[in-house]
Amino acid sequence: MLVPKMTVSRTLVSLDGLWSFRPDKDDQATTESWHLGIPKAWTIAVPASYNDLYTEAWIRDFVGDIWYQKDVELTPIEGRVVLRFGSATHRATVFMNGIELGSHEGGFLPFEFDVTAIIRPGANRIVVKINNTLSYHSLPAGRVDVKWNGTKFHHPAFDFFNYSGLHRSVELYTTPENHIEDVTLIPSFQGTTGIIDYTIKVTSDDASTVVELLDGQTVLSKSEGTSGRLEVDHCRPWHPEDPYLYDVRITHGQDVYTLKTGIRTVKVLGHTLLVNDKPVYLTGFGKHDDFEVIGKGLNLPVMIRDFELLKWIGANSVRTTHYPYPEAFYELCDRYGILVIDEVPAVGMWKRSSDLSVMGKKPFFEEDGVMTKTLANHKRQLEEMVARDKNHPSVILWSVANEPASDEVASRPYFEAIFAHARTLDPQNRPISFVNCAIAPPEKCQVSDLSDIIMLNRYQGWYAFSGAKFPLAKGDLKHELTRWAAKYDKPIVITEYGADTLSGLHKLPAIMFSEEYQNELFEAYHEVFDQIPHVIGEHPWNFADFNTEQGLTRVDGNKKGVFTRIRQPKMVAHALRQRWIDIKNTTKK
Repeated sequence: MLVPKMTVSRTLVSLDGLWSFRPDKDDQATTESWHLGIPKAWTIAVPASYNDLYTEAWIRDFVGDIWYQKDVELTPIEGRVVLRFGSATHRATVFMNGIELGSHEGGFLPFEFDVTAIIRPGANRIVVKINNTLSYHSLPAGRVDVKWNGTKFHHPAFDFFNYSGLHRSVELYTTPENHIEDVTLIPSFQGTTGIIDYTIKVTSDDASTVVELLDGQTVLSKSEGTSGRLEVDHCRPWHPEDPYLYDVRITHGQDVYTLKTGIRTVKVLGHTLLVNDKPVYLTGFGKHDDFEVIGKGLNLPVMIRDFELLKWIGANSVRTTHYPYPEAFYELCDRYGILVIDEVPAVGMWKRSSDLSVMGKKPFFEEDGVMTKTLANHKRQLEEMVARDKNHPSVILWSVANEPASDEVASRPYFEAIFAHARTLDPQNRPISFVNCAIAPPEKCQVSDLSDIIMLNRYQGWYAFSGAKFPLAKGDLKHELTRWAAKYDKPIVITEYGADTLSGLHKLPAIMFSEEYQNELFEAYHEVFDQIPHVIGEHPWNFADFNTEQGLTRVDGNKKGVFTRIRQPKMVAHALRQRWIDIKNTTKK
């Protein structure tokens, strides 16, 4: 799916702003025909999560259908007209002028509808029904409890707040009737010559197709047809230290579309990750799309701040934990030279503790419908993610799940199907992996042999060996990493490690939750990483503090951030900055 943009042949109209809004608290929507218009509606901002905008707790924690409405006045529009949603969490049904356009499930990826035959000059009404209910078939996963008075409560199987709503932009855009539908770019090198093999999907072959590679205003290469090759001598490769971008301009009949891309290759060789045939050591973070008041709503100023902090601290990579991010994020990664581990929303695919203590509960991969409904949903969201993000040079690795119960025997056939499907989707054949949880060490994991890279979330010194037992934590971590390296001889990235830390809490000697404790824990981990040649990346958890569901272990959210939720550094940020700058400037890694 192409990102909508204004070109000489396309118009773009933003529908962001003030919308009407109302949760269907009393199941009134059907009897009152809310798809035609929402009665007694409130006012809401789009894009934003709705949960933190109001003062009532029941709205924040609401489970069910949430309705949005936008009335727009339009002049006559020529050509094909498309209504596009950047995301709707977690599933949506869309109506325009009383007509149902269709539905979409998957709260972090875009979807669109051709509304050429429905839109009209003058008044138009768009109504969206969003449902945020979690289940073991949704991605992310969870469940709903119904209390004695009929009140529903979410039990997410993941540790971030279940924000919902229209999180990203809503737009109308136009194209000519005969237009460009999709673009696929495959970069490579022959010596110093950069190559881009391309395939253009168009609606009709009646018009000619011309594809040009530009450096600024200079045309470097030109080809005709819906498939072909572009070449540039003495190519300037895209790399984190020099994220150079070229333009690819496609002209098909009257339609013109331009996208930026970089020429680079990615592959795994032994226990090394190579970008442009040069080893890279990943420094960066797991990160949440999360900020005060707006929740997961698109916030470009905060996004810019985040990238400036990534540059300041010396990071070269990010994992999109635990869902695909807005398109603008990937554009900035391309520009800043930030390598991306792109992750599908397959988080919460495990069942432990209270769930399994209830009579009759099954392990996750034996739950009814997981091998059919969940699997189909998982595959489809992988397809949508790869289709959207495939041309970004910053994307170097696909993550198909975070912390599933990969110790369960039944997880094997499930992930065999997921990995096999994922390998059919990417024309660039990037590496594919998943993130392993501590419940599945190398002796128990049923899935890790399918991965190109071993990715591990580990919390020795926090959830295990806590309370400054760092000699024990270091010994256990080193022992486990040594076993992973011996068994698989693959690159290892530590995708999560850290400690909840209250900004401003200082204790000497260090105690848990103090900034000194976070500092000492990181020092212990880094000492181990430097002893294991297979470790080729470190991603502390988390980039910044973020909101979670309420609980006894969470005081106003998860405090494992290296930065606070309002993006100010904790003490450990300065230590990380020094380490990562040293790594960048040394040949040791």
